Amino acid sequence: MSIRMKTAVTAVALSTCMASLAPAVQARDSDVGAYLTGQVGYYWFDDELNLENRPEYGLGFGYNFSNTWALELVGSAMDTGRDDINQDIDRNQLRLDALYTFSGYDSMKPYLVLGAGHQAYQIKNADNEHETMYNAGVGVKHEIDDFTDLRMDARTIYTERTESMNAAVTVSLNYLFGAKSRAMQDSDGDGVVDTEDECANTPYDTEVDEVGCEVIGDDDDDGVANDVDECPDTEAGADVDEKGCAIPDDSDNDGVKDEDDECPNTPEGVEVDNKGCPLDQDNDGVADGKDECPDTVEGSKVDETGCRIFAVEGVETQLRVTFPLNSAILADADLPEIEALARFMKRYPDAKVTIEGHSDSTGEADYNQQLSERRAKAVRDRVVQDYGIEPSRVTSVGYGEARPLADNSTNAGRAANRRVVVTAQGSIQKEVE
Repeated sequence: MSIRMKTAVTAVALSTCMASLAPAVQARDSDVGAYLTGQVGYYWFDDELNLENRPEYGLGFGYNFSNTWALELVGSAMDTGRDDINQDIDRNQLRLDALYTFSGYDSMKPYLVLGAGHQAYQIKNADNEHETMYNAGVGVKHEIDDFTDLRMDARTIYTERTESMNAAVTVSLNYLFGAKSRAMQDSDGDGVVDTEDECANTPYDTEVDEVGCEVIGDDDDDGVANDVDECPDTEAGADVDEKGCAIPDDSDNDGVKDEDDECPNTPEGVEVDNKGCPLDQDNDGVADGKDECPDTVEGSKVDETGCRIFAVEGVETQLRVTFPLNSAILADADLPEIEALARFMKRYPDAKVTIEGHSDSTGEADYNQQLSERRAKAVRDRVVQDYGIEPSRVTSVGYGEARPLADNSTNAGRAANRRVVVTAQGSIQKEVE
């Protein structure tokens, strides 16, 4: 099996092993600080080196600059030998590693390691051999308690002189100096850890209860602490509200004692009579506090706001004006009709009208269409300009010869078709009896 394959298999084994560890403890608040590490592992040499694969042991010192980055100086040693001859070899190594730990995890944290160092081979009856080495790997760290970590990682090691690729798996036990878990912290020194402290900034040397809050007395023994008790001298046994004040015998707080209150559930703020019932000065069945029309005539039908109920009744008026042949000029005889329309619209300000112009079939259809539009506009202009009706309430439209009222084959029929017709509709409110 190649060195790379051994490293990959070892990494999978690491993940499986660490996943089976005991449940995670409370994650530390911070890892910053120095630590001591002891290591034991197993080392696989490149097959071309003809060296025996053996366990190795190490001891080191590290420093966590943050919860993510750390540097570690480790010295390790192992006994090995040649596969082809009987020869003892001591291999000693000193390396400096940088570790990057991934955030976003609880007490099981994956990390990457990258480092370099120097190693020496002490060969019996031969000159020692030295070389520079580089290593890279992956691992996972488990927080055992507030001060102890268990680490496992798998690495690939490249040695520069022999140009060989080696592999190792290492188990480390780290002891952290000064680390402290969030579960153990007591920021305000009141004897209650922060995770259970509901009053985290209690002044030093203050007496607190089991949740870290200052113990405040209750002199009148009404269940409300002195610092929020607005009635500190309540008689013993009295029912009190959240402010520590005695609850009066007036459940709806309308000023009438419950024993005399004929309307015990009056909404707060409603003015009542001497029987505790809401006042209704206009006798319309709606209490004054809700009555938006307090002066309703007695006997009128009202809605839930105390205002009279009206029904909407429609009204309309009609206008019809005729024109001479090929003319859009209003005759003086038609002006009273237009004045009547204007009066109607002033009386009913919600009314809107559409003025319809028509023609007979004499001449071309396109010309008749234009002529009908001019007739309708003539009436509209008179209503708007002479009588001051809002332009947006008056619309004019021409239909040409498309909508004859009478037979265009006769003079009388054609005269009847040369017309302007208006139907104006409005509405009035009529009180319901």
